[in-house]
Amino acid sequence: MLNESDKKRRTALWQASLAMLPDSRFFDMLRAYLGKIKTPYNKQNLIEQLSSFFCREQNRKNLLTLLDDFDEKIITAIVLVPEATEEKLICFFLGEYTSSEIAARLSNLTDRLIIYKNESNKDDPQRLYVNPLLEDLLAPRIDIARIIPEAQYASRTEGGSFSISPEFIAAVISYIAERPDLCKADGSLKKIDAARLETVFACGTAPVQTLITALLNLSLVKRNESGITVDYARSLSFAELSPKKQYAYLAAASSASLDREGLRSYAELVLDIAASVPDSGLTKRVLLRCMSLLGSSVREQRRFRALIDRSHGKGADESDVRPPLERIVDAAETFGLFTVAGKTKEGDAIYRVEKTLWDEEKADTSARFVSINSGFTVTLLPGLPLKALLPLSIFLRVVNFDTTVEFEIDKASAIRAFDFGYTAETIRSLLEKYAVHGIPQNLRVSIEDWQQLYSSAVLYKGYVLKLDEKNSKLIEKNPKAARFIQTKLAEGVYLLNIRSDEDAAAFGKEAGFDCIGKIKTDVADRTPPSFPPIGSGEDRFKDVRKKNACRPEKKQRDKLLTDLHRALASLDLSKAQKENLSARINNKIILSTEQLGKDTVRTESAEAGGMDFLGKVRLVESAIASGDMIEVRMPKADGSAKLETILCTPLSLAKASGDAEVTVHIEATKKTATLSVGRAANIKLIKTSIF
Repeated sequence: MLNESDKKRRTALWQASLAMLPDSRFFDMLRAYLGKIKTPYNKQNLIEQLSSFFCREQNRKNLLTLLDDFDEKIITAIVLVPEATEEKLICFFLGEYTSSEIAARLSNLTDRLIIYKNESNKDDPQRLYVNPLLEDLLAPRIDIARIIPEAQYASRTEGGSFSISPEFIAAVISYIAERPDLCKADGSLKKIDAARLETVFACGTAPVQTLITALLNLSLVKRNESGITVDYARSLSFAELSPKKQYAYLAAASSASLDREGLRSYAELVLDIAASVPDSGLTKRVLLRCMSLLGSSVREQRRFRALIDRSHGKGADESDVRPPLERIVDAAETFGLFTVAGKTKEGDAIYRVEKTLWDEEKADTSARFVSINSGFTVTLLPGLPLKALLPLSIFLRVVNFDTTVEFEIDKASAIRAFDFGYTAETIRSLLEKYAVHGIPQNLRVSIEDWQQLYSSAVLYKGYVLKLDEKNSKLIEKNPKAARFIQTKLAEGVYLLNIRSDEDAAAFGKEAGFDCIGKIKTDVADRTPPSFPPIGSGEDRFKDVRKKNACRPEKKQRDKLLTDLHRALASLDLSKAQKENLSARINNKIILSTEQLGKDTVRTESAEAGGMDFLGKVRLVESAIASGDMIEVRMPKADGSAKLETILCTPLSLAKASGDAEVTVHIEATKKTATLSVGRAANIKLIKTSIF
């Protein structure tokens, strides 16, 4: 796990962290492992002796034997979670372990000197590390399956029939082109369109709504005064991506309006997850854990949350409190990228990755996938890529989306295409390219009639360009400028297919007319921006996935604990000493019978009460020095004779005439209070650590 130089550096940091401990903790720790400390002492020599203790073969063997599954999960997480802290591990194991269980086990592993905090690191003093002396010993136990376990099936479930496809995207884009006012201001579907979409799309409205949200956030669809419109130039750029990269972008973008880097990182995360999830699948909780391990930190999660809030607007979606990664998983499930394949015995759904996220099959654009009947119904079979379907969607009206997709061509859809700049010949050539049996004669005639009708009366709105004879010839020969011309109204008079001052400025720049450039705007490039490149997905856990990793053996662990308890029972020690050492055995701090001597146990009293005022004061002072908690029994504040028990951590002690007051942090209320030591009926030391 570490090369030699790294190991020396980390060992030095570990030893330095021990040397920085308060003296009371430091010597208690040394006594627990080495026994009686001889004076005069040298801290560095003592630390070297402690290091030697963990280098002895039998001690290392016993340490491994005493590890249980929970230990190994925590150790694996500390190794694999970037910059692991207690807070991160609590979030990581959310739903499996409580925060108190994580905190208690981290404290135990610290007592056992398996892990430590490098408190000298001022930038991140809470970061957790594995003891470098034990890394080579623990390396065979570091297996991704410890923290990302494969799901165990109790029952199998047939996966959902819907899965996102180029046909689905094209069908939704076709519907948007037909009904641009289908959404409310917040992007949700209007009631009338939601009802209509239920009859058109067999998959229901959820995938449609999720896709529209993603298209808006990717700027493939944009808002204007009439509702939303498709940006076909940008959409065609998007269609150049491989299908699985398109779907990864859509899953990420459906969650929030992300900046370029955020979009790239989360889209790539979707593909890495697809490559890293085992074939048997994962529960949703573990799937989210897998995503957090691969691609998120607390800072990134907070930044993602801010982007979500900004994209929805204040108060727009306050009811949606799902964590960011859960939004992406839910979107992927809605799109059919992750499907439920079964359930565990606890009833948790098991998710598997569908082939749409890893299949790289090339579409056959030379094959024919379109059938047209005499009623102008166009049946589309699966197989065409999105870049081939987008030009078709401009003049097709979706009527039914199921196993196959049915469109229609009618006068309204044809006029929509003519508005876009298509001609009857454009429509015919696109259909002939993919039609199995050609185009029916009556459809050919109808398209010609619709074009004549369209040309018979034209209402123009937009930007008109008037040029002299010289410049009109130049512009028609300039391909960069000519693409902005929608139609020629007369000699030197052109209607431009631009919709805003920004587009007009872009035209002026590309056409080379200085006089047109007077429209002030920051936007000067109409070329659709490219999408940030992402990888194709890789199994990021392949180096830490072990098929035959060693597992903790409960029988061996129980036998070792029993042998240690038996050895303790044979020793001539006081009851208090035996109780203390027995607790250490149960907490797996004892690795060798050498640690069972009376010199390893602190002899001071752990409890004081009644009239023993000085004993209570000394016990509080000891707790403050060691950072341990105390249990205080005091008369209730209501003046009654009844006693209440307060579990707290003492922070400071102030002595007064005839009494002393201790400032404490009360565990139950998480508040600070001041207690009278003299009035306390009893004070008991609660050991949170052996040192």
